Amino acid sequence: MNGCLQFTVNEFKEHYQSTLDTITIRVDFSKTGKLKLLIDTGAEISVVRSTSLRPGFSYESTKGINTRGISSSLLRTKGSTRLKLSTPTHETTHVFHVMGNDVVCQYDGILGQDFWKNN
Repeated sequence: MNGCLQFTVNEFKEHYQSTLDTITIRVDFSKTGKLKLLIDTGAEISVVRSTSLRPGFSYESTKGINTRGISSSLLRTKGSTRLKLSTPTHETTHVFHVMGNDVVCQYDGILGQDFWKNN
């Protein structure tokens, strides 16, 4: 579909008792059919937790990268995958780096700068 994706930002009171901006969006290959993603314009890449994807979902494991979050510990992504994101009026695909089970996060993933620059 043409045009810019239109997102509705979640109300923080209803979403994880947080003041951070998040979105809930339909995503193919997610366990529930949608993902709750943290909007992080300071993050260089977009990531998704492997536990939020359907069992048996495959991703390209040769493209793992080292990354750091808020903590100083270094994490390595397991690989990358292209996911289809859908709103009621638009659809796009985007590459997400897949994080393993060792990542503790209350969200299914993060939409980083790479997404916002492309969309």
